[in-house]
Amino acid sequence: MRFKVLRALVKLRRANPKLPLEADVLRRAAEQNLDHAAELRRWGAAIAGGSDEPPSSLVSADPLRAAHHLLVDLVRDKETHATQRLFLVLELLYGDDFEDIGRGLRSKDGNRRASSIELVENLVRPPLRARVLALVGDGPPPSQAAHEKSLEYDEAVLEILTRGGTTMRTLAEYRAVELGIDTSGITGRKSTAPGVLDANSVSKKLLDKARDLFAPETEGGSARAPA
Repeated sequence: MRFKVLRALVKLRRANPKLPLEADVLRRAAEQNLDHAAELRRWGAAIAGGSDEPPSSLVSADPLRAAHHLLVDLVRDKETHATQRLFLVLELLYGDDFEDIGRGLRSKDGNRRASSIELVENLVRPPLRARVLALVGDGPPPSQAAHEKSLEYDEAVLEILTRGGTTMRTLAEYRAVELGIDTSGITGRKSTAPGVLDANSVSKKLLDKARDLFAPETEGGSARAPA
């Protein structure tokens, strides 16, 4: 819904460049999307670990590590969506076509990408500029605050289980069961013993999510869109 609202506002602003919008509200929205994208980047760095290969599980119930790969892909997708929302907010804030700049940043053409980064440097004002460049630039990924250390794999799983969206939490719980990570302090339930997956809880949640995501279009309704 947030994405749809932002898209609608961008269309209105393009049709009427003088449409009044609260700059302070837009700056707060930009900061919130930056915070969310940076958190997702931090989780992704921890669970991908520089590659898509997971650490060795403590149990052998999932030799394909399907939950791991689904979690890595979902975190990356969520980061992409947060960055897209950020650029819609920046367009509302500054009036320039940040959607086109975003396409340039995703381009494999080095010249186009460099041109888009230069536009970000010129158009985005401090204090947002440094954070946006850290998110989309060619340098190292945006680092966390100085007092924060990088996450270990199991720490990232627990953070996702605490603060992630519904689907991410389900996958994180499934992965925690595979790894034998104690989640009782978060879920309020006694952790499943290592080597035993609770098919009636976490696995059922995954199946329900899959049915929900791939449910056919209902009569008079529209197909379900990703979050």
